[in-house]
Amino acid sequence: TAKNMIIITVSRFVIGFASGFSSVLVPIYLGELAPPTLRGTLGTLTQFCLVTGIFVSDLLAFPFATEKGWRILFSVTAVASVVQILCFPFLIGTYW
Repeated sequence: TAKNMIIITVSRFVIGFASGFSSVLVPIYLGELAPPTLRGTLGTLTQFCLVTGIFVSDLLAFPFATEKGWRILFSVTAVASVVQILCFPFLIGTYW
């Protein structure tokens, strides 16, 4: 559990950095793997899903915006990270 504001601030920085990093790398990865006819569609859908995910996470965060509920929000981020790490071996390699 977070005992002070420094831990919360560092945690938010790490989560924000990882989120920004993935929002840049996923369209690049999909652009390399997609056939030329689908590159624009996949790029647009990636951005649409990103914005939709932000909207849904904001809606789901309202009930947990309490003094004790914020820990649940951080745990959801950790669970999503573990799922991504477990799926990593199944990614298709690129030409580079």
